[in-house]
Amino acid sequence: MLFCMVACRPSAKDDNLEMTEFTKEIVCSYLNDEQNVSANKNADEIIILSTTDDSCYYLSIFANNPKEYTYCRDDYLGQTEFMNHSVKAFGKVNILFFSLNKKIKRKKRCDPSYDEYDPIVWHICLYKDTSLCTKKTYKCAPDEDISVIQLLVDKYFGI
Repeated sequence: MLFCMVACRPSAKDDNLEMTEFTKEIVCSYLNDEQNVSANKNADEIIILSTTDDSCYYLSIFANNPKEYTYCRDDYLGQTEFMNHSVKAFGKVNILFFSLNKKIKRKKRCDPSYDEYDPIVWHICLYKDTSLCTKKTYKCAPDEDISVIQLLVDKYFGI
């Protein structure tokens, strides 16, 4: 059984992101996964991307070492602190994954970076009825075991 401490410690002055319990547990599981030991140890920032289309909601999670690579997109939404990691959200707000306490204006435009960057990504796809789309959900590679993600989707969405 996976044990996660699910506590937030807001500290940044532009802290405005409120993750749902589902997202907190997904991030916790990501950080405790054996592939992400160095990201957890180094307290890398966590990037979450939320998008949607006509049939699905998507959530992508990955770690980024800001000393090596500056991750920047123009659809920045906000950030918070979680488990000693800065968590930054991009994309579209989705109440299944997180909400915003206030809008933050991006201080500067993103400069495109063409550095090679290949993070370990967890990609979660939920149909609009919140059931898991297993064909589009993966941990880094499509053939990896997604049972942890399936258990959390069942726990929070009960489908």
